Amino acid sequence: MLVESIVRCLRSSSNLHAVTSSHATILKMGDGRASSFNHLIHAYVRCDGVPEARKLFDEMPERNVVSWTSLMAGYVRIARPEGAIFLFLDMNKSDVLPNAFTYSTAVNACSHLADLAFGRAIHARSETCGIRSDLVVSSALVNMYSKSNKVDDARRIFDRMTERNAVSWGSMISAYAQNARGHEALALFGEFLRSSSSMHLLPNHFMFSSVVNACATVGRLGLGRSAHASIVRHGYASNEVIAGALIDMYSKCGSIDLSRKAFDHIAQPSLVPYTSMIVAAAKYGFGKHSLELFDEMIDRGVKPNSITLLGVLHACNHCGFVDIGLLHLKTMRDKHGITPSIKHYASIVDMLGRAGRIDEAYELSKHVIAEGDDALILWSSLLSSCRTHRRLDIAVEAGKRLAEFDRDVSGAYVAMSNAFVAAGQLEGAARVRVEMSKRGIKKDPACSWVEIKDVIYVFYTGEVSSAGARKEEVMELLKELGRKMWERGYVGRNGWELDGVDDEGEEGKGVMVGVHSEKLALGFGLVSIPEGMTIRVMKNLRMCNDCHEAFKLISDIVKREIVVRDLNRFHLFRNGSCTCGDYWNSVHRFALLDETLPTQNSVQYKLDREEEEEAAAAAAAAASYSYIIKELDESQLELLDRLRGLRQLTVVNKAKGIQGKRRAFEDDVVMFLQDIQSWTSEMETQAKACENEIFELKRRLNSELDQQRPMSAAPEIAEEIKDQGKLSTENAQASSQDGMDKNKSTDLRWRMMLYKVKALATRVT
Repeated sequence: MLVESIVRCLRSSSNLHAVTSSHATILKMGDGRASSFNHLIHAYVRCDGVPEARKLFDEMPERNVVSWTSLMAGYVRIARPEGAIFLFLDMNKSDVLPNAFTYSTAVNACSHLADLAFGRAIHARSETCGIRSDLVVSSALVNMYSKSNKVDDARRIFDRMTERNAVSWGSMISAYAQNARGHEALALFGEFLRSSSSMHLLPNHFMFSSVVNACATVGRLGLGRSAHASIVRHGYASNEVIAGALIDMYSKCGSIDLSRKAFDHIAQPSLVPYTSMIVAAAKYGFGKHSLELFDEMIDRGVKPNSITLLGVLHACNHCGFVDIGLLHLKTMRDKHGITPSIKHYASIVDMLGRAGRIDEAYELSKHVIAEGDDALILWSSLLSSCRTHRRLDIAVEAGKRLAEFDRDVSGAYVAMSNAFVAAGQLEGAARVRVEMSKRGIKKDPACSWVEIKDVIYVFYTGEVSSAGARKEEVMELLKELGRKMWERGYVGRNGWELDGVDDEGEEGKGVMVGVHSEKLALGFGLVSIPEGMTIRVMKNLRMCNDCHEAFKLISDIVKREIVVRDLNRFHLFRNGSCTCGDYWNSVHRFALLDETLPTQNSVQYKLDREEEEEAAAAAAAAASYSYIIKELDESQLELLDRLRGLRQLTVVNKAKGIQGKRRAFEDDVVMFLQDIQSWTSEMETQAKACENEIFELKRRLNSELDQQRPMSAAPEIAEEIKDQGKLSTENAQASSQDGMDKNKSTDLRWRMMLYKVKALATRVT
């Protein structure tokens, strides 16, 4: 009786010390039955006492299938699946035959190891043992094949199951969701709902989590909301995994406000909701908010994980907080006990590259040991930055690394080609295109889609047929918007350019800029979605600079919020501005301005002294323009007229002849002045939005000074980075003080811009 009482206690015990005491008591009583020892093994495993369970297992005089299976499950539980596999092999050498639970545990171990070959062998063995249609084994096989990206194999297992429960349905739905087949996941969930009443099944939290993730993958906000309502009805709203999935889903479906509402409904947010919200805010350009959430999380005693820190680095990356990002990388291990992974280093490489610190990004890339997809992301990010900042020397090295991958890297090849074009080396670009042709690499066609009343409408570049009977209405609306934008000073970059994919989205795909797919989707949304409602556009490639500028103006013209989810991030347009703060665009713009400077990769040319003076005057004029338009007294108006006549400078190396170069500079300065005028208007109407831009302008200032000395972001000299970062800030403050004394009443962002352009002017002369 006493032994039976101890066994009953073991079934619910979660205290390792209590289990050890029970073990001692059973030994003292001389109970050597396998069933008692099996209960002890199971209890040890539940308390993560697998070493103790293994010791007991080895000392057992007799073992049965439960003994073997319980210990195997323990190894899987503590993330040591190889231990479970070794046990399974030893078991097959004994006279104990495995049962369905043994096979399912072995299959789960293969899932954790991503060992498809051994998993198939176990599958074949289970077939010969006559447990082909067992529910537990089949569910485990569906999960294993899905994690190995063999979704069709998983579906074949699922279809032949004679009996299904909520776990097997959830496993198959998860298989589709995890392998970017969200539409099929949602279709299968619909099938489950239609047949669940006859099967007397209810969806569980695991299934709901997969459904929400599928909605996020395909950007189906309507279905996501319906799933959320069903989650509330079934009582899973407080589940932290589902809460995190909802936050992620709403953000990926273009509604950061609903993400925040879902987060605010959680009384005591744990790790998953905090991480989801930090990542969501970062993708929308709310980097400052992400960092504030991270600080709040730490203050509340919530310990971050590697994904949380990755979200923080993304926030610094997308908002230009380079020094803050480097500091977080350096302190990850000491402060939070997290060793930086390849993904963390890849984010830093991308961040340094966006900021124009190409040499640092290259040094870090060389020091990081990366393989597979991680290496692909790392070197692709560096190549993209090299193209933007005209660093052909490092672009060639990055391209060589990417060429080693035996897979479709079309975006990398296109970025490499554009890097040659930007440097004026058309022969190099042609060689890249020939290599693409030899390897059979083709570019994905650009497309954008918009959801209206649970129906998806997909638009391709230059094709408006998806609008059906309303295509003429869409084209007329876009023409009217084009006229209104032109009246506001917008000049679209009409014409034809060379192809660009990953780095520049559709920009230059051999079509007129005015009919990019996102513009067509927006036009259809404007004529189909009632006034006052947010329009959400999804795109499979990066949004181009021209469309970004157009969407800002359109959001102000039509007085609508517009959300665009492209390949890299989210853009929320409202009242003529974007939440990204134009950081990604400003990096490209300043790279264009830097074409005024002769570099090792540019075509060299000479300016006579008169043209050099004009260059400096024009750069200073651009910086002064924002001040002048605020106080249009007579003397300033006169000065304004004089400055407008100074837009003459040879800037675009590709332009032929002095007149062509001057015309190119006129275009650049006009665009620059229009940007300043637009930024001034934005400042007056959205003062609150200036905080992020002040951070960005400070970063530009630091970057200008940092270029005067070599730095490295390699992990082993992170301390040097920190010290140089501090020195950079001190120098920046000292350098900017002289020029600021006379303009203390002027907003900080314009003073910083003045320093930037004066620095450019100095370098030109």
